[in-house]
Amino acid sequence: ELIAYRYDFTDEELLAYYISFLKTISLKLNERTVQFFFHTHKDKPSFPLYCEAIKFFRHSESMVRAAVRTLTLNVFAVAEESIREFVMHGEPSAYFENLAGLLEEQFRQLADARSATVRQEPGTRARMEAVVPEMDDLLCYCNDILLLGVGGLSAHLTHILWDNLIAPVLLPAANL
Repeated sequence: ELIAYRYDFTDEELLAYYISFLKTISLKLNERTVQFFFHTHKDKPSFPLYCEAIKFFRHSESMVRAAVRTLTLNVFAVAEESIREFVMHGEPSAYFENLAGLLEEQFRQLADARSATVRQEPGTRARMEAVVPEMDDLLCYCNDILLLGVGGLSAHLTHILWDNLIAPVLLPAANL
């Protein structure tokens, strides 16, 4: 109940404490402790720790985004099949599509900035410098997920990245 409570997140300080609290809990997750946060009610499982955190995946504050990524990596690392099934096919399964969508946006912004550079438009260097670090963070995050070595999760992420980013956006851009 404490995790799923509807706080007023317009208060940035409260949000920082909340996200830090969730991340701290996630650092203690394992096969034994996850049972306190993952609930299997009949046919509708719930995982408030994960579901509440991913709502902030695209938050404007980089510290919040980093904490969400850390938390999700900690969740993905728990060797519990019901957790992995929930993450990939349950209520929050669109998370990976959102990740691919955000990467697509970043690649398009970078391509637009590159085109503007060719046209020698002012301010394009600053646009590129804003996009590249976030893109780098997202690509490293995807790599971290793959490095967890969770077969089903890695295959799921790879499939989504291929279908939503690589085949429709990157391959055509590379003229392959």
